[in-house]
Amino acid sequence: LTLSFERHDYDARFGTAASRAVTLSTGREPHPLAVFVRDYHDDAAVVIDIDWRSDAHSAADIVECARRFQLLVARLIATPDATLDQIDRPDAADGSTMPAAIAGALPDDAAAPPLADAVLAAAGRAPDATAVVEVETGRSLSYRDLASRARRRATALATAGIGPEALVGLAHPRGIELVVSMLAVVLAGGAWMPLDPDQPSARQAAVLASARPALILDDTTARALDNTVGADAGAHLVQHHLVQHLLHPQQLAYLLHTSGSTGRPKGVMIPHRGVVNYLRVAIDRYL
Repeated sequence: LTLSFERHDYDARFGTAASRAVTLSTGREPHPLAVFVRDYHDDAAVVIDIDWRSDAHSAADIVECARRFQLLVARLIATPDATLDQIDRPDAADGSTMPAAIAGALPDDAAAPPLADAVLAAAGRAPDATAVVEVETGRSLSYRDLASRARRRATALATAGIGPEALVGLAHPRGIELVVSMLAVVLAGGAWMPLDPDQPSARQAAVLASARPALILDDTTARALDNTVGADAGAHLVQHHLVQHLLHPQQLAYLLHTSGSTGRPKGVMIPHRGVVNYLRVAIDRYL
């Protein structure tokens, strides 16, 4: 499911002829269900388009989805201070719920381990298997080395004061160091925030002013941080020593920012439950 808000500041006029913009589906929607909220201009009503794949959802599912979406928006307008879990509930009038094909069956949170555990478990099962490959350089890292380097960096992060939900900005280019830092931040209990070094400086400044991370790592500062602890730091730690406080599924895993095309970039908080559930479903469907 994807949800997109699009602002189109234009009004097509052809002399005195009336016109109306109509968005057509390409027929190649990559997602099973996509909801587009389109705000064209001040004089036009907001338009909500739903695009779906017919192999994933029936027309009846989409009709019910649209009805539920209208209900959700009405409740949000009526009670703007309410949380999503308070307003996104079954319809009290008829007891209906979102179609199972759309809502899906979420995995049991109690059975989902913390995000880092899956990587550490893989390091225990197949330590010499390849965990990360840098496409541009061809360099790779085994699960054993990934776990070892991440534990060392996590120990250094914890020593530097990074704990539960402390935000760490990651300004690495895509590659091995980025993956090591992502895993290390989670092991230390923190949450990471990607900072693309190729993004415009104005966007970077807006994102940093909004999120105010406790620490920012790039390839250089991460290696310097590693050197603040011994090379074998973390080697003696049992698997759950650093991640034992991450068991709450709602704890923040990472923070993403929107494009800012409709204003300033907005932070979107992703909890561990969301990441773990997505990975479990993706593995089940695509591997």
